[in-house]
Amino acid sequence: LVLAGLNSDDPKKKSVGNMATVAFHYLLRGGEYTFVNPKQRRRTKQFRVCDVIFWNNDVILPHSLPIEILRQDTTEGTLNISNQKNGKRAQTIHQETTNTPPCPVHALIRQVKHILLHTNDTSTIISTFFSPKYPGGRALRTGCITRALQKAVTHLRLDRQGIRPSDVSSHSLRAGGATAMH
Repeated sequence: LVLAGLNSDDPKKKSVGNMATVAFHYLLRGGEYTFVNPKQRRRTKQFRVCDVIFWNNDVILPHSLPIEILRQDTTEGTLNISNQKNGKRAQTIHQETTNTPPCPVHALIRQVKHILLHTNDTSTIISTFFSPKYPGGRALRTGCITRALQKAVTHLRLDRQGIRPSDVSSHSLRAGGATAMH
């Protein structure tokens, strides 16, 4: 259901689907890709467009390429984070394209291209979406991701397996991704 947003006309739902895919596969903490109030002093810095690198084997592909070319030619995607919760600076998270839905690298491509369609500011947080309501852009918050996941739990009737909506949050993507990797 969260990924169904990828087929929606709603930019916010598309961004939720893209970021849920990216967070799951790249094992991201919510604070690494969603808006955090600057008044909350946190060590973690959110990923920005400039922190995303698309690769064709060992060649860096520019974000300015048309989306069709990026989808076709990108073999890997890298996220570089300047500072994260564990205190390690300049960490890199890397994934290869899976060429199957949902591909985390293709989700990154869609998200970056959506942002660059509306702004040239590469310091924009990666979860930013633009819509008629938010023409200047608005970054997703962890609560938005959590609500989408909780709706998915309800829709999928996971309570039959003992999973309640209150059991999941944006952090569930990181934990679920780690479990899937294991």
